Amino acid sequence: MYDTSLLDDAEEQLRALRSADIVVGIPSYRNARTVGAVARGAGVAVHRFFPDKKLVLVNVDANSSDGTPAAFMRARLPEEFARFSTGYRGLTGHGSATRAVFEVATRLGADACIVLDAGLTDVQPNDIRALLAPVLEGRAHLVLPMHQWSFVDAAFEDLIVYPMVRLMYGRAVRRPLSGDWSLSGRLAQAYSEQDVWETDAARGGLDIWLLVMALASEVPLVQVPSCHKQSSLVFGTTAYDQRFTHTLSTLFRHLGSHQRLWRNVRSCEDAPAEGPAPTVIAAEERPTADFWRGFRQGMRGWRRLLRRILRPENYEPLTFLAKAEEPGELDFPDDLWARMVLDFGVCFNKAELDPDKVAASLSAPFFARSLALWNRLDREGLDGYEDMIHAQALAFEKERHYLRERWDTYVAWVPDSPIR
Repeated sequence: MYDTSLLDDAEEQLRALRSADIVVGIPSYRNARTVGAVARGAGVAVHRFFPDKKLVLVNVDANSSDGTPAAFMRARLPEEFARFSTGYRGLTGHGSATRAVFEVATRLGADACIVLDAGLTDVQPNDIRALLAPVLEGRAHLVLPMHQWSFVDAAFEDLIVYPMVRLMYGRAVRRPLSGDWSLSGRLAQAYSEQDVWETDAARGGLDIWLLVMALASEVPLVQVPSCHKQSSLVFGTTAYDQRFTHTLSTLFRHLGSHQRLWRNVRSCEDAPAEGPAPTVIAAEERPTADFWRGFRQGMRGWRRLLRRILRPENYEPLTFLAKAEEPGELDFPDDLWARMVLDFGVCFNKAELDPDKVAASLSAPFFARSLALWNRLDREGLDGYEDMIHAQALAFEKERHYLRERWDTYVAWVPDSPIR
C-alpha cells in the first residue's frame, strides 16, 4: 500500500495552512462544468451556519483534461476560506482520491471532514449544514445523506445493496450508496490508515466499504435527508459498470470476512435518521431497451458461469424469463431474487471462479429484476414503491437459513449445478 496518497504539492500546502476546523474535499474527474458550483455551495453553507470555523477546501483531481482544477480555483468564495487543488497517489479511482481528502483532514487536525460529489449540482446550504452539524456537535462520527433518486437510479441500491446490508448487519440504512459523506476527523484518520487502498475500495467500492466498516465497528452514524441526485452508471452492457462490479465485490467480500456478524443477526433495526428518506421520483428516461438487451446478451455471454453459480431451481426460472417476447412480460418473485443474490455471494467467496466475473455476471439477472420492478410500478403506481422495496428486503431476511445452509455445505470442487 502507498504510505500516503498525497502528492508533494499537497504536502507544501498543508505545511502552509497548518490547521483547519472543517475540510471539504471534492474528488473530481472532468467536472469543470459543475465543480465550481459545488465549492461555492459548501463555502456559502459554512459561512452562514458555522462562521467561527476555519474552512479548507481541497479538490483532488484525477488528471482531468477539461480544466476542472482551474474551474475549482476560480470559484467565488469568501476570502477567509483557503483552498487548493491536487492529485493523488494510488490506484485510479474515487476511493484513492477520497483517501487523499481523509489525509488532508488528518494532517490539518480537522474536527469534521466532508466529501462531496463534484457533480452534485442540486446541493443546497441546508444540505451541507445537515451533514456537518451531527459531527461538529459530537452526535455522530459518520453522516450519510439520503439523496432523492429516480426509481431507475435507485434500482441497484434498492434491489441488492440495501437488502444485503439489512441481512448482514441488521441495520436498515436506507441510502447506503450516497457518494457523499461527513466524518469526524478521528474517523477520517482511521479510514485513511486501513490497508484497503489497493483493493476495489480504492476504485468504485468505497461507498459500501465505508458503511460496512462503520456498521461492523459500531461507529455512531446518522442519516439525513438530502437533495436530488442522479446516478452516472452506464446502463445496458453485460459488464454493466465497473462500479457495479467493484461495489458488489466489496460487499460480497465482507460476506466472508464478517461472517461472524451476519450469523448472529436475528432482526433488523432502522439506522438513526434525522428525518425520513425522500421518496423516489419518476425517471426522465427509462432504459428499458438497454436493460432488455443487457439481460438477453448477459444470459448468452454468462451462460456457463450462471449455471455454475445458481442452483438449478434458481437458474431454470431465469432461463424462462429470457424466453419472454418483450420486457413488459417479466415478473420476478421476491424470494427467487433473494436466493439468486445469495447464490452469487456464496460463490464469490467459495467457488473456484474469478470473483470479479462472478460479481459482473450478476448484472444479467439484475437487469431482469429491474425490468420486473418497473413493470409492477406501471401496474400499481409509484406510491407503492417503498412497500415493494421493503417486501424485497424482508424476502432477503427470510432467506437467512438458505444463506447459512448454502454457505456451510458448498464444496468448491463439486459443482451443484452442472456446466454444459
